[in-house]
Order: sequence, then C-alpha cells, then structure tokens
Amino acid sequence: LDTPLNEVQREYLTIVKNSAQSLMVILNDILDFSKIEAGKLHIENIDFSLTDAVAETLKSMTVRAEKKGLALHHQLAPGSPELVRADPGRIRQVLTNLCDNAIKFTQQGSVNVHIEGTPLAGGGFEIHFAVKDTGIGIPPEKQQGVFGAFNQADTSTTREFGGTGLGLTICARLVELMGGRIWVASEPGDGSTFHFTVRTQAITQAAKPTKLHAMALEQASPASQEARNNLQILLVDDQPINQLLAKTLLTKWGHDVVAANNGQEAVDLAMSRSWDLVLMDMQMPVMGGVQATQLIRAREPAGQRIPIIAMTANAMESDRLACLTAGMDGHLAKPFNSATLQALVESVARGEFSGSSLSD
Repeated sequence: LDTPLNEVQREYLTIVKNSAQSLMVILNDILDFSKIEAGKLHIENIDFSLTDAVAETLKSMTVRAEKKGLALHHQLAPGSPELVRADPGRIRQVLTNLCDNAIKFTQQGSVNVHIEGTPLAGGGFEIHFAVKDTGIGIPPEKQQGVFGAFNQADTSTTREFGGTGLGLTICARLVELMGGRIWVASEPGDGSTFHFTVRTQAITQAAKPTKLHAMALEQASPASQEARNNLQILLVDDQPINQLLAKTLLTKWGHDVVAANNGQEAVDLAMSRSWDLVLMDMQMPVMGGVQATQLIRAREPAGQRIPIIAMTANAMESDRLACLTAGMDGHLAKPFNSATLQALVESVARGEFSGSSLSD
C-alpha cells in the first residue's frame, strides 16, 4: 500500500488488509481464551502512570470514534492515584475492548469513560472504570449472558458487527485475575454502561516505564518518515515471505540488511562484521534463535554487545522469558506493525533503545 497504485488496486489491497486484521482479532481472541483456560496467562505487577496509560489507550479509540461522528471523553476523578502497581497491558486490553464495543454499537451520540480510585486497607486502591455509550443497549434478560464464551446479545450481531463473542469473556477473566469484577447496566435503545474494577497498589516514587506491549513504539513516527541513520542489520529468518517483508521495509528506511536463513548462518555472520542490530527468529532449521543468541553472546568481545531482538510468532510469556534468558534484549511478536518496527530501529539509530519497552 506504500507503493504507487491505481484506484482499483488500492481498493482491493485495502480490502485484503482489513480482512487480515479482522482475522487477527479472531485469532488473538481464541489464543487469549485458550491461555486463560489453560491457566497460562501471565498477569504482571509493575509500576506505571494510570493517567498516561488511559490517555494512550484512548488515543487510537478517539480516531475511530471521530470517523463515526462520535465524541469520546474520559475523566479521572479527583483523589484517584496517579501512579499505581498493576498490569497496564491487561488493563489496556480490557479498556480497549469495552471502548471498541461502545463505538461499534453506537451510531450517534458519545462514549464517556470515567475512572475513579477508592482507597483500600493497606495502602491499595480499587480502580473503577465505567464506559458509557448512547448505543443500541442490551435487553435485561441478555445482560448476564454477554460475559459467557461465544455469546452475543443477539445472533444477528455477529453478522452485522463481526466478532467472536469471546471479547467480553476474556475481559471478565482478565478482570477476575486482577482481583476485580465486571458488570453491565443497560436499557434497550438507551445505551449501556460497562463497569470493571481492578485492585492496585498506589506508588509514591517515580514510576517505571509502562511496558504497554510496545504501545509507545506503535504510536511513534509514521512509516513514511525517513530513518535518521543508516544501520547495518542482520535479519535471521528461515521464512522467505517474512524475510521479504522485513527486508523491504528496512531497506526503504535506508538501512543495509543481510539475511540469514537459520541460527548457524547468523552465528557465522555475526562475527564477520560489525552489526548495529540483529532481528532473530526463534524456530529455525539447523539452529534456533535461542541457541544462536547464546553462541553470539559467548563469542562477542567484551563491551561490544550487539542489540538482538526476537522477532517471532512465539508470543507466549515462556517464549519471551526464554529469549531474554538467552541474552536477547527484547521480544517483538509477529505479525509486527511496520510503525512499531520502524520506531524500534530508529531508537537503536539514536542510541536510545531500551529492551524493556519491547517486552510483551
């Protein structure tokens, strides 16, 4: 889509892209649901700014609302904690899902998000989120069922609005894992208000980076912006299509890219010249990315650490930890967002790269 196209070609490719994104929503819902059912979903407990997390989450939602002619407002009640300790990524996931539904089912009017913190014994807070819309509403007899797996308020909803019927189920399980609860108040034709709570600890000192699933990177400069510096990048991936996509983007941004087809080739090439960045797949023939990273770290001269980022479809928490334990500096899940990758590369070029900001 970044190349010269006629009107018909652009229309067809836009349809393909939107269809692919819809499929990714379904796949991500099913994977999250499966991880929850298997007890493999990891809840983090890190320090972050509640104000910043909410503002960043709603930034992309505002664009969607404006396209439908809807107003999206949010308010953090006075007395609520600014810095808290919880899982910002999962809070963002629940809030995004509820706002996405509110926008989807509202044709005119507004969506309002209200956040309020209530002190708890021991210095903690219960953070109460309320997402209110002026949409189609939910009949009373259907309200409890919307949190069940594969349920939607009306069987025609899937046909008209899409979705798997898993989104609210996942939200309910995530909220429960974070010590809270979720419920809905609604009147047909008069909108809905979805509520959820999360238990957090209030933090008095400066917060650590939020690690919102590379969200800060995704919000960074557009793909059309030119890279600031030319980098020497080693791309390690056994899949020709993955190589083509990444190499095309990186070359367009002004970088020199050499591809390796497996971990053994990567180890051999790593010692042959000076690299600014290595993008490493995990599962490859001959030698995988974890073993290759261990060998590169063992052989590189002291004080000359090459940034190595896992760029892999292995997106489980155990995979991320395996990458970091092997000596990688971050983990970027496939399919990656082009703006996310460019922001990562530019942070390396500016000498500002921080591996923690990539952690999923």
